[in-house]
Amino acid sequence: MILLAVFDLDGTLLDTIEDLAESVNYALQQYDLPAIEYGHYKKLVGKGALNLCEVALKTSMDLRGELSFASSDSDFGINKERQTPCTQDILNLFRKKYESAMYPKTKPYAGIEHQLDLLQNKGVMLAVISNKPDKNTKELILQHFPKILFKYIIGDSEAFPRKPNPDSLKFIMDKLNVTAEQTAFLGDSDTDMITAVSAKTTPIGVLWGFRDEEELVNAGAKIILNNPAEIYPILTGRL
Repeated sequence: MILLAVFDLDGTLLDTIEDLAESVNYALQQYDLPAIEYGHYKKLVGKGALNLCEVALKTSMDLRGELSFASSDSDFGINKERQTPCTQDILNLFRKKYESAMYPKTKPYAGIEHQLDLLQNKGVMLAVISNKPDKNTKELILQHFPKILFKYIIGDSEAFPRKPNPDSLKFIMDKLNVTAEQTAFLGDSDTDMITAVSAKTTPIGVLWGFRDEEELVNAGAKIILNNPAEIYPILTGRL
């Protein structure tokens, strides 16, 4: 029986892609770099803000090169004298924009809160582990799930290495005195599934987030959920 359900945040509990994309694109555009389409960000998120900004910067610079090559009579608004940013420059601007905006377009996936409520009423303990900065992770959980009593909410900080390292997951299991067999980890990416497998917990992939079934299965997912309404029945053995 599952006694502890641990959830990823972005792409699992919350649809955060628009706010993330807007904030990174804002940072890129301060250096006259082209914005990246929102859909592409679904492939970039999940490994922390530093990695997100690093890959986005490279992608945008590649795109700028393609645009420049495609036209000899237009610089597409690029100020060629402007200093080329490093990843830290983009990260700093991203964080400033993301936190000041207070996540206006972020929202829970339909039915998620009800499933969490059902689980906690059943006695299943709940926790969150995210590669989003710890401050943002806690703010978003408190903002969107004020009635859900998560035992632990862990975001990216110096306290633990970020996923797929399983240390934070093992820490929660140890503190709550549950075994790996009694624990399920739910997420939408290969990073989440590798984390679950490394901790020997049940890896459950969700398809309403940012990645596809092939990625989840290849990373070790044992169960695939198509929509949030399946969470409670699966974890309580009713489906």
